[in-house]
Amino acid sequence: MSEVTDEAAQSHVRPGRTSLKGIHSIPRRYVRRAYSYGAKQAILRELDTHGFDHVITVHWRGASQDQRRRISRLLHSWKASRAKIEGANTVDKRKAYKARPSGVSCILSAETEDSLGCWVRAMRAEGVPISQQMIMLRAQAVAEREGIAGFAASSQWLEGFKVRQKLSLRTRGSQGQQQPEDLQAKAEAFGRLVVAEAARLGVKEVWNADETAVFFELIPRRTVDTTGTRTVWVRCAGADKRRVSVLLLACSGEAKKAPFIVFKEAPSKVPERQMENETLRNGFGACLGGARKAGGQRHGLCEQDGVVDRAPHCQVDRDGVR
Repeated sequence: MSEVTDEAAQSHVRPGRTSLKGIHSIPRRYVRRAYSYGAKQAILRELDTHGFDHVITVHWRGASQDQRRRISRLLHSWKASRAKIEGANTVDKRKAYKARPSGVSCILSAETEDSLGCWVRAMRAEGVPISQQMIMLRAQAVAEREGIAGFAASSQWLEGFKVRQKLSLRTRGSQGQQQPEDLQAKAEAFGRLVVAEAARLGVKEVWNADETAVFFELIPRRTVDTTGTRTVWVRCAGADKRRVSVLLLACSGEAKKAPFIVFKEAPSKVPERQMENETLRNGFGACLGGARKAGGQRHGLCEQDGVVDRAPHCQVDRDGVR
């Protein structure tokens, strides 16, 4: 923690081009020095135990008499603001060199920000996802309602708001739906209604069909990688957004039909190619149609009018979606 002398500062040669006009920047003299709050706390604790002379001799070794007087005044100013220095008790504040009270230079008042933070926590308590854009729009609406002009809800304000309200952007771990308390009663009432309607119409079997999506590729959101890596690459086939629609069909007599798969493919923009696809491949392109035919031959399936016999089935949508 010793100071750098003026001779060492003058002897420091800055690299760079040679000045043609003889104009050089003023070299740093290192006259003043900044201290973090953690260093101030350590020096104040040592000052209470050993006194001014010992602290100055240890931490400012080789200081002249005039420098010792300036350092003594500096230590007295630290003791006068000891409450503020000791208040920086977190890790981030101990590493900081300057700090100001929370809420200074904020356009929104502390009460308004507290109400905004309560709104965020109330929405999260109900499981509603909150984005940063939602907070910014909500803050602008509150500022307009209170008549605060010039408030733009910038990204700098948002970062400060999250720090003051102890909020952070988190990765979703799970998702789910909150079921109503009378869900079982509603399901039983609906079942009785279906049975009564089937008896009235003379229906012996009730069939239920449901359509769901099946993705070709599922890429994990997180992966194990070297600590400190800024860019994490995950190898994939580039089909994480592509999917097929699977139709499931079952009846009340516990009979289940084979899944019905619907492939989606954009129609060709070339009229001749589109006519060829509809004539030879039931509307599919050359790539998808060839792969589908090869798979059917491998599993012993036959194709008739766009539908493959035996499970699983495939169908072509004539409106351009396959």
